[in-house]
Amino acid sequence: MSFKTFLSLLISVLATGLTGCDNNELPPAPEPPELSQDSDPDEQARSDDPLKTFAYDCVINGYVVIDYRNTANAAWIFLPGKTVQLPKAKSASGVKYDNGEISFFSKGSEAKLMTAEGEDHCIVNRKASIYEDAKLRGVDYRATGNEPGWVLEITGSSMNYLANYGTEKYQFEISGHEREPGSRNVVYSSNSGGNRISVKILGETCTDSMSGERFETAVELSFNDTSYKGCGRGLH
Repeated sequence: MSFKTFLSLLISVLATGLTGCDNNELPPAPEPPELSQDSDPDEQARSDDPLKTFAYDCVINGYVVIDYRNTANAAWIFLPGKTVQLPKAKSASGVKYDNGEISFFSKGSEAKLMTAEGEDHCIVNRKASIYEDAKLRGVDYRATGNEPGWVLEITGSSMNYLANYGTEKYQFEISGHEREPGSRNVVYSSNSGGNRISVKILGETCTDSMSGERFETAVELSFNDTSYKGCGRGLH
């Protein structure tokens, strides 16, 4: 069994049992894939790696995701029940993608989606965009914590750790992982460049201390003998 398959199965086990406007009416704002930065450590760290995937909450279509990652001339749109590639179209402002049947126009945090069901108005979901972007980057598990803000991403056999509100970045190859006997907890550990990290994923629900958001697992992280707590979820 590959490490990635093991991680996907493990995350599943941990989670088991836990309980119409016109273009000119859109307000002026930077074009995607840029979002203004705030105190979120994810966005603090994105000066050299901006989001390329955005999640939207739409009135008619519900949850919609747009991926600008792989081509400058088209974008993938993930609609309920289907995924479509839309060619880029000319637009006087904002950005527009259109294949003759589906049209998506965005400017800043708002968007207009045209489908067979009619015209739909959408708003960027900032938190969901970060997780959708991570998923399409291949991240298997993602955790965050506060005071100071930190982010942990596990991708295959590696861990990326953003510390101190995203101002410090560390990458580790996972050197060991083990399931704690008699529990649904798992521990990952690694050493690199004189830095030591240990991550324990606990099979219990967790609530973010600042946002109140609920997660399927809790996390205890130790970095160079300093301990932190946070919440996380599997992305695949």
